[in-house]
Amino acid sequence: NKIVPTKHLIALNIIQKLCEIYKPFGIKFFLLGGQLLGAVRQEAFAGRPQDIDLGLIDIHFDKFIKNIDLIQKNFKTGRFLNADKKKFKIMDPDFAIMQNHVDEWTNNKKSTFYRFEKTCCQFRLVDFIPWSNEYNLGDMLVDIKFFSLKSFKGNQYWINNPFESTDENELPKEHFDQNDLLELNTAKLYGFKFYIPKKYEKYLEGLFGKDWKTPILKKGSKHFVWKK
Repeated sequence: NKIVPTKHLIALNIIQKLCEIYKPFGIKFFLLGGQLLGAVRQEAFAGRPQDIDLGLIDIHFDKFIKNIDLIQKNFKTGRFLNADKKKFKIMDPDFAIMQNHVDEWTNNKKSTFYRFEKTCCQFRLVDFIPWSNEYNLGDMLVDIKFFSLKSFKGNQYWINNPFESTDENELPKEHFDQNDLLELNTAKLYGFKFYIPKKYEKYLEGLFGKDWKTPILKKGSKHFVWKK
């Protein structure tokens, strides 16, 4: 038997619940960042999860934002996130779907529990302990990253940086081939299946280096492995 760390259970509970709530809309969240790294490497989170990184292609992100009120109906949201709405704008025409929602958000004078950041939509959910029905004092940041198709040297790629001009000779770190997000695979976290990009090796190498398959342990940290 393995005792799963509390923070891992909290993050797992949030991801499971998000996927279940938005499943009727055909929305498919896929794992990114440390969650993706841990899932494909050891079927557990890589390190102690401080935030949750999930991705959506633009048409699914559109459905998600239109129904974002389901977050507050199903979760206890954390503190409001500060944001300078006046400086926030998407200039890339390939991200037009996102721009419509950004415009609506920036024109809304009321505070919202979520905000748009450089490459994602963010909100905080109060840490929940599933087995005790109690809340922790802290909260966990959730990043929902959005991807849109862009042409690059005659090919189509899913890109996640609408605010920065892409170098003409280089793709940004966070990109996927066209089929990688249209035909998602699955991976397990603690025995539960979640969607992941069809091919993820280049993405993980871009974020964590060529040795991403080998865990790097910081002094005093523990490497939790669900399945070797």
